Amino acid sequence: MSTLQRTASDVLRTDGDDFRSQYLRAIYVYSFSIALLFPPPFGGVKDLSASTIVSTARTIAAARLFDYRIFNLASAWNTSEREVIGIKLPRKTLCPKAAFQDEIVRSIFSNKLFDRKRGISHLLGILDFNVIEEQFDKRIEEMDALADIVNIYMLCTPEIEKFSHSNGLDVVIRLYLECISAETGDRTLANNWRRLKAAAIFHYLYKYQSFAHRLFSPPMVQYDEFPQIILAMSGRESIIKLVQAHDYVSTQLNNVFTLDLRNYPLPLATGRDL
Repeated sequence: MSTLQRTASDVLRTDGDDFRSQYLRAIYVYSFSIALLFPPPFGGVKDLSASTIVSTARTIAAARLFDYRIFNLASAWNTSEREVIGIKLPRKTLCPKAAFQDEIVRSIFSNKLFDRKRGISHLLGILDFNVIEEQFDKRIEEMDALADIVNIYMLCTPEIEKFSHSNGLDVVIRLYLECISAETGDRTLANNWRRLKAAAIFHYLYKYQSFAHRLFSPPMVQYDEFPQIILAMSGRESIIKLVQAHDYVSTQLNNVFTLDLRNYPLPLATGRDL
């Protein structure tokens, strides 16, 4: 199973609307949203593999949610007062032992942040995600072009079958370049299709079929609201509908053109632990 499929499966296996499930699903949803821009195995950038990018995204999401959970956990803080020039000022101090009594805090730390061999020292060497975020705009443009490619396949199936002797990609790219003012050459488009096609149908659904999910606009990790945003985008039912639509389109295209587009069989929800 590819990393993109595995990441989607992690999201779908996590059912429930309780806080524990929401936090876990948010971690997976953010890494899935990044995988839709940098799909494994060939969608990496700047000598960084797609798997490394997706794994880093998962760790960052876990770290930000860990901080967010503790900061908003009343039981994790001791309150007191400090007198300064006769004025009593409220003071809050973190009580780590109390914080780790919380199931979500404990689970995120032990299963997503703590490494059995290296402890938490491995977090010091984590990838600076700004390097990846700088590539967002360019990659979105590339994915838009691939969404156009899928759209041409869907709209012009009989004509492509008539004039093509293989999977029709050469015909589709010629149609794209003739109909759309684009600077990208046919070799670049063909190479991008080979590298990024695992996520192409998802972007087609977003661009042409009104699947306006927040997955397609991942927040910058430095945003103060980052934890709230990824929690809000982690609804399971909407992602199930997106995956079902993907599999419908991929099955149609595979049946006609043998494009080797992977499906995402819906797993049984497990409610598994963080």
